[in-house]
Formats: sequence, structure tokens, C-alpha cells
Amino acid sequence: MLDNINNSNYSISFAARPKLKKVLPQVKNAIFRTLPGVESPNKYAMAGDSTSDTFKDLNNRLGFIRAFIKTLYADGGLPEHFRGLIGIVQAFKVAHCDEFAEITKTVLKANGVKNCDMFELYALKPNSKEKPRKLDHMITAIGIKKSQNDKQKLRPFIPRPNTIIMDTYLDGYIGTAKNVKKKYKIFGLEPDEILMFRPVRTYEPDKASLETVRHKFPSLVVNKKYN
Repeated sequence: MLDNINNSNYSISFAARPKLKKVLPQVKNAIFRTLPGVESPNKYAMAGDSTSDTFKDLNNRLGFIRAFIKTLYADGGLPEHFRGLIGIVQAFKVAHCDEFAEITKTVLKANGVKNCDMFELYALKPNSKEKPRKLDHMITAIGIKKSQNDKQKLRPFIPRPNTIIMDTYLDGYIGTAKNVKKKYKIFGLEPDEILMFRPVRTYEPDKASLETVRHKFPSLVVNKKYN
């Protein structure tokens, strides 16, 4: 995996426990150690290789794991959803940004990181009457206000410039909203557009879920408090 961590890319201006500058790179590395070799068919499609056998195999596997993930909550509630989500990606070695974002959010919470969630990216043309445009990509972000992360209204909003983004799909990129515009050009973000986040309705891990994740996947625990 590429190492995209650069201290100049993000500054943490708020107090947090555990300390994010230390924990985020550790979580990124823990995810890649626990889920080695995970690929996405979308990366092949973006490279113009959507007819190869590799793409077709990955796409079929992705469809299977997504169907499987939908059955987990009914089978065993929240703990089974989060255990199964990580386990099926680990076993089938395929995921897209959706799965990566939810796994990253879960692992961060399992290590005591507060106020983190997954969001869908949108683009806004300034001084225009056009509605925000969907970019078809999801990320994990830290430090979003509760008033903005409204899972009922699901309205896109402009994140604060120092909002921290963790994008495991993009080789574990860690940065801030103000420094990520060039990075998301590959998803169609234009230079004159403003990046927006849109809340996503997801299952929220409870205490039992996080304890299950820590027990089943000890390699994901980087915070000594939970070892």
C-alpha cells in the first residue's frame, strides 16, 4: 500500500483521546495488516479495464459479499453485522469505498476514537443554482458537528477546512478537507467546485459490537487500553 501520510497534509487543532496524529496511521496500518490484498473492481473500471476476467471475478465477489452483509443483522444483531462485515471482506479480499469506510469507522471506534462517521462525497458549484452533485465515493471523517451529521434529513454540507478525512479505499490516505481537492479529481471533483459531505444511514456499533470486533480481530486493536 502507498504511504500517503504527510504531517503537512493535516493539522489537528482540537484535543482528542486517543491522540489522532498517532492513532490514525496505526489504524491504517492495522487495517491493511488484517485485510491484506483486498481489491476493488471499480479501480479496474476506472482504469478502463472492465472487460477482463479479473474485473468480472472481483465484481461477482463484491456482489456476493454485499448480499451476505445484508443478512448479518437479522442473524445476530449489531455484533454479528460488524464481525461479519470485517470477516467477509477478509475472506473474499474484495471491497469498495462503502465497505472500506464502514470498516474504518468501526476500527476507529474500537480504538476509542470519538465523533467519527462515514459520509458520501458531493460537489457544489459556487454561485450557481445547481444542486450538489454526487461524486459516487464514500470516506470516513472525524470531527463533524452533530447538527451537520443529520441521518434523518441527509442533507449535504460543507465540512470545516480542518475536518480530518481517512480514506482507506485510496491506499489509506489521511488528510483534511481543505487539502483533498486534487485527490478527489479522480471522482469528478472540478477545480472550481466545493467538496461536500452527505450523511449516510448505517448501523452504529454499540459496546457489544466493539467488544466483538476487538475479540475476533485483535490485530485491529492499536490502543493499549483495549489490549
